Amino acid sequence: MGSRSLLVLMSAVGLFILGFLTPWVAPKAAADGDRLGCATYCQNAGGYGAAGGQPPPPPFATVASGAVQADADGYVPVTVTCVASSACKGIILLSIPDGPSPEPCGGPYSWAGCSDLFVNANSTRTIAVPLTPGALAYLQAHRTVTFDAAVGPGSGPPTYHGTLNVFAP
Repeated sequence: MGSRSLLVLMSAVGLFILGFLTPWVAPKAAADGDRLGCATYCQNAGGYGAAGGQPPPPPFATVASGAVQADADGYVPVTVTCVASSACKGIILLSIPDGPSPEPCGGPYSWAGCSDLFVNANSTRTIAVPLTPGALAYLQAHRTVTFDAAVGPGSGPPTYHGTLNVFAP
């Protein structure tokens, strides 16, 4: 066997092994949504304080209600559709009606979970929202919990709410 044939054989075997192992060793995205974190919009979530008497703006994004399962590390998949003609940027806020006291999430404000929101215009995206430690413990203790999922521009109150029945991991 010539050196060129040996090189081709070794390359083929190497690529085969690499292709076989890649799903197990390469970092992967969250299975149930993109993890955007809590930066500019999320850090300011909840600091509404605007003068009263003004009607809220129309929804710029909607949340798909329904049943979802949290990841083992406490992320809840929230599917958001941007109904605006430009990209939807803002916040996703999770709360538990009649649940435990909320904890600080992102900034100085308290929620059961929060994340930045970025969805392209007229598109749908699933974003994994991390729960606070207390909210995750509450979910694990109760196995299924109803969450209010709200989206908003981050500069005012959320403009749309959906209901998620979240199953513990």
